[in-house]
Amino acid sequence: APAGRSVLAARDARGAGDPGRAEGLAYDALQGTDGQEAAAGLDLLAAPNPTLPLAQRRMVARALRQHGRAGEAARLLRHIVQAGDSEPGAWLAWGRALEGAGDRRGALRAYQAASAGADSAAVVAQYMRARLLLRSGHRVDGLAALGAFVRRHPDHPAVPAALIAIADARLRAGSRRRADSLYEAVAQGWPRSPVASEARFRLAGRALQRGDLVRASNLYNKAVQEAGPSTLAARYALGRLALERHDTALAHARWRALAQVDPLGSSGMLARDAAGNKTTSSPVTVTVSNGSSSDTTPPTVSVTSPASGATVSGTITVSASASDNVGVAGVQFQLDGANAGSELTAPPY
Repeated sequence: APAGRSVLAARDARGAGDPGRAEGLAYDALQGTDGQEAAAGLDLLAAPNPTLPLAQRRMVARALRQHGRAGEAARLLRHIVQAGDSEPGAWLAWGRALEGAGDRRGALRAYQAASAGADSAAVVAQYMRARLLLRSGHRVDGLAALGAFVRRHPDHPAVPAALIAIADARLRAGSRRRADSLYEAVAQGWPRSPVASEARFRLAGRALQRGDLVRASNLYNKAVQEAGPSTLAARYALGRLALERHDTALAHARWRALAQVDPLGSSGMLARDAAGNKTTSSPVTVTVSNGSSSDTTPPTVSVTSPASGATVSGTITVSASASDNVGVAGVQFQLDGANAGSELTAPPY
């Protein structure tokens, strides 16, 4: 079929009673660069189909999850696993889809099954399970699992993120010194990692809370020099530090310079009802004048967990993703219209 016509040809083939050719053409569309064509091809392939080769079924499931259709991905992967695919990679993919669909118990079971293997997917599953235990409120089990993961796989790329998660949990529990030591370990042990930038940003915030403006300034300046994910937020924080020192002129100068590259007027607004069973998002933009031009494009923000319409109980963790054409200044979670916690100025949210 001509480029861009795979889906139409696939529909014709299906109508002519040739499902094999229809699936092949739909799969070609899914692999293409045309977003609309890929989405249409995905619709044709979404139904569980045992005749589709295993590798292609896995790819369809991955594409479903990437397109925000985690529930459909989970159902497809359930069929794949039940059909006899017991590889850790299949269980890991199923766990990720279940987690994306809001089924944390199912995700934990899938991660546990994947962890029993001996390949790289099993190792990732161990980390994913530990992280999800912590996010689900199982603090003791989650910390133990994360600690075990770090000890067993000290060279794994997920170790710094695991240490950050442990540090965040320690900090929430009031163990400030233990948290700070872990943040320092990440910043020193993985200096070029984006996670190290997050660790320094957290340390700067902690220094600011203690009133140690010099250390906070040094850490924020380091984040600016690294040009990492926290750069814009660090530049804004340096303006705040100048204001703390009553140097209004310097604060305004820093913010005006920052406005040349990022108006800092975009902030994510998230809300869920008191029961936590529905989620919505609505970006709000406040534009800072930037000479002859300004950023008028609002950020994109979505709640990734829990899933919209999910029924939850007890203590839950709400997660979100946000992006902007210039940069996200901050994400603020809300509960019934009121701010829930402090604004987050760096991912993960």
